[in-house]
Amino acid sequence: MASTLDNASVEKPNWFLIIVPLWLAVFVVSCQLFVVAPLLPLIQNELLNASTPTDFALGLLGSAYSISLAISTLIVGPVSDRVGRRKVLVVGTALIAVMLFLHSFARHYESLLVVRALSGMACGVYSGSMVA
Repeated sequence: MASTLDNASVEKPNWFLIIVPLWLAVFVVSCQLFVVAPLLPLIQNELLNASTPTDFALGLLGSAYSISLAISTLIVGPVSDRVGRRKVLVVGTALIAVMLFLHSFARHYESLLVVRALSGMACGVYSGSMVA
């Protein structure tokens, strides 16, 4: 029996093909948090009404993302332990791609706020499975 185990070949995984996509996804998730800051003056001029309190509305864009990311990270961590990290990472990556695409359709402040919150949830799905 020892001879069959000695003759068995074990393929080593290509770490480059594993690490680079994960790193790129973490980079995109990190950029999601900071991408809104340089766009705040444009969002203020284009999407907000004169009756909307601008400081509160602009702060809410960042907060909606961060709060939904935190909540979904806490929920997804235990789920990824039961379901498997690979499946959750794939779902999280797909959700991030969809949310990035939906940002381009936000023509009103309210729609941008919803997309930012959903984007935070999508990034939380990815982040929660990464650290679980």
